[in-house]
Amino acid sequence: MKETEERSKGPKAVSWRLAAAVIFGSLLFSTTAMAAEGDGELWVNGQNILEAEQNTVPCGAGTAVYDASRHVLTLNSAVIETGNEDGNGISVKYEGETPADLTIQLAGNSRIQAGKEAQITGGIFSPGGIIVQGNGALSIEAENGIYTAEDLRLKGGSITVKTKEPALQAEQDIGIEGVSVVAHSSENMGICAGGAITVKSGSVSAKGGPGMPGVAARQTQGTEGEEPELQIVLDSGYAERNGGEAAVSDWFQEGEETAAWSSFVNPGEKGKLSPDFGNAMNEVRIEKKGSWIKDRIGWWYQFQDKSYPVNQWKYIDRQWYYFNGSGYMATGWLKKGNTWYYLKPSGAMATGWCKVGNTWYYLKDSGAMAKGWVLLDNTWYYLRGDGAMATGWLLTGGKWYYLKSDGSMAVGWLKLGSLWYYLEDSGAMATGWRLLEDEWYYLKSDGSMAVNWCKVGNTWYYLRSDGRMATGWLKLGKTWYYLKDSGAMVTGLYQVAGKNYVFDTSGAMKTGWAKTNNIWYYLKSDGAVYTGWLRDGNTTYYLKEDGAMATGWFLTENEWYFADSSGAMAVNRWIGNYYVGSTGAMHTSGYTPDGYYVDADGKWMPLSEDDIKTDGDRLVTKYYYFTLPETWNNRMEYFVGRGLWAFLYADTVMDGNQKKQEELFTIEAVRTEQEAREYAAEMEDGRYLGQHSGLWFIAGGDENTVIDLYTKAQQAEIQQMHKDVESILDSLVFR
Repeated sequence: MKETEERSKGPKAVSWRLAAAVIFGSLLFSTTAMAAEGDGELWVNGQNILEAEQNTVPCGAGTAVYDASRHVLTLNSAVIETGNEDGNGISVKYEGETPADLTIQLAGNSRIQAGKEAQITGGIFSPGGIIVQGNGALSIEAENGIYTAEDLRLKGGSITVKTKEPALQAEQDIGIEGVSVVAHSSENMGICAGGAITVKSGSVSAKGGPGMPGVAARQTQGTEGEEPELQIVLDSGYAERNGGEAAVSDWFQEGEETAAWSSFVNPGEKGKLSPDFGNAMNEVRIEKKGSWIKDRIGWWYQFQDKSYPVNQWKYIDRQWYYFNGSGYMATGWLKKGNTWYYLKPSGAMATGWCKVGNTWYYLKDSGAMAKGWVLLDNTWYYLRGDGAMATGWLLTGGKWYYLKSDGSMAVGWLKLGSLWYYLEDSGAMATGWRLLEDEWYYLKSDGSMAVNWCKVGNTWYYLRSDGRMATGWLKLGKTWYYLKDSGAMVTGLYQVAGKNYVFDTSGAMKTGWAKTNNIWYYLKSDGAVYTGWLRDGNTTYYLKEDGAMATGWFLTENEWYFADSSGAMAVNRWIGNYYVGSTGAMHTSGYTPDGYYVDADGKWMPLSEDDIKTDGDRLVTKYYYFTLPETWNNRMEYFVGRGLWAFLYADTVMDGNQKKQEELFTIEAVRTEQEAREYAAEMEDGRYLGQHSGLWFIAGGDENTVIDLYTKAQQAEIQQMHKDVESILDSLVFR
């Protein structure tokens, strides 16, 4: 369709109520205009011609003659410049039944216009029908043109009406046949009827005021459910010169009536007439169709008046054509301004899809060649800069799109060869992660769907053969992998369902020994880390609760053990100042197999010949140790001499000028068994302890006592401590 200027709407649109009033004359002629005394009056040029001599009224150099028997008023070059009291140049006044039709016979050139002395506001008015015929011409220039309360039939001659209000108006039908009509209104409709408008022959030029249609016909609904019918009828072979087409509106409500309008819509527009005349033609030309003529140069179109279009678009038989500067019909590509059009070999402007050579183009309803994105029937297409329909991959706006072989934009999953792609709802090719129907997919930078292993950033993912991201346990061949809920491949130590597993840098689950982050683990056949004691070959290892192989000192089940850097548990050897035995457990509070004493913390306690040291509730010497009762805490002192260990009551007592202490018991070491036995016999409760470290040991009390010098409380305490000596000596342990 040729580009046309959009009609103004809103304030310039006709009011339905105003339009209805205009049709029925209430705004044009006073209703009192039909009231008169007698049978009727026919006013012409300010006179009642029925009272004029021979029913003739001079009109300028011409005359107006009325034949009452035939109801024919003949205008013979009449110049009517005076109106009656209502301001009409020709006016029928009649009381009673509707008068017979008034026939106006045109002879010569007649006109109705305002004179110097009397103003004419209306051209012709009649409550009955009006017929205009003859070979002459009539022109009217006034506020109002021709009005009839019934039918208006124009059957001959030439009629030109230029007014402020409607130029031609009938409450019923308007018929045009064999007459040339010009009906122009500066503020209202050019031609309007309350019935049908029919053009059988002749020509019509109708123009409305701003926002008003050139031609309009109104109808009212008869019965409910009845559809509006087109009220403009053109005889075969006639058309609107510029390609306008008659159309009817939907029903609308006006007061108590339901009505619809018919008018001409702008060339090439489809559908119904807009209720506000927004798509109605302001200027209408109806004439006999022109004809196509072909000469040696090409085709051209000739109107009825022998003119032809030049340098312009023309809408002919519902098709747009373009005629060049010489008036010939254009074909092929045509550029107007910055817009391209395509004219088919027939000259008709192409719209919609059009294949030129091997290339498809899309022409809009206006005929303009489309570029860029076009949405058609909910499907997107892309037309390149030269208008050619794109197919295949397209990069535009920094995004990739795929256009199928028919040009339609692909959306959703797309398979090309062996590769899959995903196109968003916008058509843009997806890249990166996409969540589709609760499944994650990864589209590479080239848009292709990733399958198998794929590294994104510093993380590996596994995409199944259908592109779905794997999570959880995954077995490929004989190798197990674990993918987090995020899909990220696990490496190193990782806990699954409360169990620790180790995965190497390739993500493969390990079994047997495996090292990660400089820590060794032992994995069972199912991949779970082993914990606790492990005997592997001839070597014992300890795996902590998290599965990490223990090295150095470690505590388990209240025992200390030591594993070297290889994880092997140490046995029967010193580790610094500590000793581990055959079970690997560290010795505490006792002598090692090689005769060294280690304290409660397991640490070796160096002892000289004369040393005596405490280890908790123990007393320790180079040769032995024993355990003291808690009641002896701070209540005993000891004396060490060569081969003698004496244990005394802590409190001293005066014996004359000498301080003395009660001896509780002594342990002695001698060089021969004989000596030992002799000394033991001399001791109070002496005890032979045998040979140890090359010496013979004895223990016992002193027969000399000073207990009587102590207080009774002290004596009681000393006596109890004497009783404890036997159990103390029973606890004695030699190296």
